[in-house]
Amino acid sequence: MEGFGCTYCLQVFPEEPGLQCHVKFSHEGKPYKSEKRALNTPLSAILGVSKPEVAGASATGGIPLSEVKKHNTKDSAWVILHDQIYDLTKFLPDHPGGPEVVLKWSGKDATKFWSAIHKKEWIAEYTKPEWCLGPVGPEPKGADSAKMKEYEDEIKALKAKIEELTSAPTRPSKGLQDAMSISKVVQQIPAAPSTPAPATENLPPVELKGRKVVVVGHGPVGHDFVMKLVGMVGDGTLEVTVLGEELLLAYDRVHLTEYFEHRDASKLVMADAKWFEEHKVTLKTGAQAKKIDREKKVVVVQDVKTNQSTELPYDALVLCTGSYPFVPPLENLSMDVAGAFVYRTIDDLEGMISFAKKSKKAAVIGGGLLGLEAAKAVYDLGQETHVLEMAPFLMPTQLDAGGGKALQSKIEEMGIEVHTGSRLQSLVVEDGRVKGVKLTDSAHKEPYVLELEMLVVSAGIRARDELARGCGLEIGARGGVVVDSRMRSSDPQIFALGEVASYKGMCYGLIAPGWEQAGVLAKNFEDATWGLKKTASKPEGGDAPLYLGSDLSTKLKLLGVDVASFGSTTDFWFARQFDDDKAKQLGLSSTIQMDPFSGLYRKLIFNNDLKLLGGLLVGNAEDYYSLLNLSKQDNLGKKVPGDLFLGGSGEGDSEDLSDDSVVCLCQKVTKKQIVDAVKDEECVTIADLKRCTTAGNGCGGCVLSTGFVPKILKTTLESLGKKAFVGISPFFPFTRAELFEIIRVKQLKTYDDVVQECARAGKIPDLQAALVGDEVCKPVVASILASLWSEVPVADGLRELQDTNDFVMANMQRSGQYSVIPRVSGGEVTPQELILMGTVAMKYNLWTKVTGAQRIGLFGASIWQLPDIWEDFVTGRSSFKGEKVQVKVETQGMESGQAYGKA
Repeated sequence: MEGFGCTYCLQVFPEEPGLQCHVKFSHEGKPYKSEKRALNTPLSAILGVSKPEVAGASATGGIPLSEVKKHNTKDSAWVILHDQIYDLTKFLPDHPGGPEVVLKWSGKDATKFWSAIHKKEWIAEYTKPEWCLGPVGPEPKGADSAKMKEYEDEIKALKAKIEELTSAPTRPSKGLQDAMSISKVVQQIPAAPSTPAPATENLPPVELKGRKVVVVGHGPVGHDFVMKLVGMVGDGTLEVTVLGEELLLAYDRVHLTEYFEHRDASKLVMADAKWFEEHKVTLKTGAQAKKIDREKKVVVVQDVKTNQSTELPYDALVLCTGSYPFVPPLENLSMDVAGAFVYRTIDDLEGMISFAKKSKKAAVIGGGLLGLEAAKAVYDLGQETHVLEMAPFLMPTQLDAGGGKALQSKIEEMGIEVHTGSRLQSLVVEDGRVKGVKLTDSAHKEPYVLELEMLVVSAGIRARDELARGCGLEIGARGGVVVDSRMRSSDPQIFALGEVASYKGMCYGLIAPGWEQAGVLAKNFEDATWGLKKTASKPEGGDAPLYLGSDLSTKLKLLGVDVASFGSTTDFWFARQFDDDKAKQLGLSSTIQMDPFSGLYRKLIFNNDLKLLGGLLVGNAEDYYSLLNLSKQDNLGKKVPGDLFLGGSGEGDSEDLSDDSVVCLCQKVTKKQIVDAVKDEECVTIADLKRCTTAGNGCGGCVLSTGFVPKILKTTLESLGKKAFVGISPFFPFTRAELFEIIRVKQLKTYDDVVQECARAGKIPDLQAALVGDEVCKPVVASILASLWSEVPVADGLRELQDTNDFVMANMQRSGQYSVIPRVSGGEVTPQELILMGTVAMKYNLWTKVTGAQRIGLFGASIWQLPDIWEDFVTGRSSFKGEKVQVKVETQGMESGQAYGKA
């Protein structure tokens, strides 16, 4: 069969108009010529194969419209013309009107549009025969329809699940329910009659009747006890079983607020499951102790998943059950209210994160240590935050009125509203959800309603002693299991540690006393273990140590403000020696240093012999450890009270400390232990000291530049003729200036090059794995590379240096969502730019506020929305159509404000 052949190439067309179109577009400028030639044999015929069937083609040979609709992109553009389907993908760059015309009609029937300006037969002039895929066919029936229905149902279910996950929780907080349930149980079980406090002299030693040791509670204190015990007695010497009520391993509650930064529980976990296997310790997570049978010496344990109960025998039982949040009685606050939370566990935090996605205003009940930590969490979730404190000032247990008001002033500068003197009357609840709280405060003598969407209760803790009450152990007047100086309860085979232990009527709510108690009991168990050995005798030496109470001194950073309270004895707090009226009665004197502009407040208390009894520090606590150690001395030595003012000559020197001076309060590590670790264990970095001595494994304050540990490390290394490590991070032994010169001279262009040349290869096991999580060196290296070479920061070899915020040009919030900050140069913004920001906020359902840095921020964006949001800002075009608002704006584009650094 002959056709019309092109004289300039081998193409043959069955009809002449096709050839004419071909010459016009493929051989532009050349005269039209044709010759009769045989039509080209299809390649499929030459190879002996049939043309592959188009996806979606029906048995009748046609392609259903549902299949055509899928091909509407530049990668596959199908168009229907006169009931025939054409694949015009290759025609996109050649269409006279541009590819946009073809893409507009891709996946659709363009017959009417074509017929308005073209004849039907002209289709052959613009298309090639092989582009025609065949006619439009009927939709598939039977099995295909059933399959389609299955897909639609699956999509519907997935959409419903997404909606459920992204919506605010409608169920009450489980943490709140648990706290209120435990409180009811404790109230229903009367405490055993109290007896005089056990004497600390001539206490009988701890005796173990067998090797079975059961530890109830796998929190920081319980885990610390198990590690110390196994380290002292050896693997497998005792049959140790640990019961953890939560499914997670022990995690660091001191740094619980850091969970909002990374949302990764593994970064807070203090234990490794492999450790238990290697040291022959049995760990049971999700196991709740329900009852203690002292006669049978068994613990009834219930699996939290299956609710199945088993009996676990013991020879010694250690209670490390900790505490539960105190929920004050408040009208309408019940276990059925959604939007009310406690601040205690990671599950509590997850509930707050989910709820914060749909709420904007929250209040925290409690202005103490825990309350202000919870306020920081709520504030970082992007909520308008209120703190409700019953006392006339914040942190009334640790501070006086002056310190509390100084702290309040600093916190209010952040935009957090503090309500002191609060008297809560009732919770406002609508449809089972928190809507507000009715109260009076120091500024409102008449009751008013503070509108809220979220309420966090963080008003203190209570010892979780329901197990001890249930089995008849002696309970302290203020709760907790009464223990002697060997941490032994009224039953000689049951012991208590941490927040559940009541020593001389005191339940310590800090982590350091719990760790100190754990060390005392572990050593007592070690001594008692010798009684189980038939072939060995106990080495000569003194008796096992006694617990004589703990220091209540604390140094914290609350909402970015340094706060510290220290004393030479517990009388500093219990007798409130820092209150002016009380100090006057006791004949004490004080010095006060105040700066209302910076929020500084420092108050130091002295007796008549000029002994430093304690102090309160707000706004700046850099000399806290120097002052704390000075308070343990009999006098000020060569100093006078005026030297202790900030900026005076009273800064502490590590050489002035005695060997037995405690430089890490959490782990009770002394100066001598640090010096010995440097000399004998060859420790040269803070990381080495943390591993060898455990210093810094608590709050971490002692290993900061203001602590004594770095100073002792430096002076000890210098005394040995060694140079202290001064690298930018544990992985790079160079200062920034040194690293800059190395990178410049060696022409290092990527992060891998820098690691290869400069990192401490061979000094750190699995260096590459360690560097993955190093957020100290990466910003420094990124800055140097950018300064020297000015390469695109997301290029290969540099991309891994970019922080998440920089990479997506948005600030990650604790909720997992992002805030967007357009640039407003010099604070000047046009009306059109304000309209653009408002339009984008409404279009993507974002909420806005003026930040503390006086920028306009758009909050609540999901990561997949960021490209579209920035496209609207950069192009200056956006639109929104709602029920009451309709807006369309076109203006000059706005760029990123680059406000994405994290302090």
